[in-house]
Amino acid sequence: MTAFLENYKEFNSKDVESIYIRKAVIAVQKGNPKKIKCFDDLLKPKVKVVVVEGAGVYNTSGTGVWEDIAGRLGSLSDVNKLRKNIITFAKGSGAGFKAFKNRADAWITWTHWIKTHPKDADMIEFSKERVIYRDLSIVTNSKADNETEIFITFLKGNEAKKIFYSEGWLK
Repeated sequence: MTAFLENYKEFNSKDVESIYIRKAVIAVQKGNPKKIKCFDDLLKPKVKVVVVEGAGVYNTSGTGVWEDIAGRLGSLSDVNKLRKNIITFAKGSGAGFKAFKNRADAWITWTHWIKTHPKDADMIEFSKERVIYRDLSIVTNSKADNETEIFITFLKGNEAKKIFYSEGWLK
C-alpha cells in the first residue's frame, strides 16, 4: 500500500484501512517428497526454494517476506543459508507458482495459493516464532464513484468474509 500511495498522490495514507490478514506458509510439492516439516528444513543442502521478490520493479505482497521469516530469530546464518537455497526470486506470485511447479521443492507463499491449487501443492505452516502476516488494505477518496463504495461494503461484508476465509484470510 505504501508503494501505491507513493505513486498515486490523490489518496491519503490516513484513509487506508486494513480489512483482512493472511499468513505466509511453505508450499511443498504434492505428497511432500522432500519431507519438509518446518523452516529449518529449507536450510538443508540441496533444498530448492522459490521466493517472491519485487526486485525493485513490482509492488508485490511477497517482497521481503522470505527475509523477514529467515531473520525473525536474529540469526544471520539462517538468512544466508536460505539465500543459498533460493533458486528463483520471482517477480510476483504467478511467476513464483510457475517456478515452484516446474523445479522447486518449496515455495514461501500465502495460504490461498495452496488452497486454490490442492492438486499441485501441500501446505506446511511456519512455527509461531517464524510466521509473518501481511494485510489486505483498501483506500478510496472523494472522487470515487458509487460503485466503489458498494464494492468496499461488499469486501467488508459477510459474503466476502466467507470467500476470504475459505482461502486462509482472517479478520
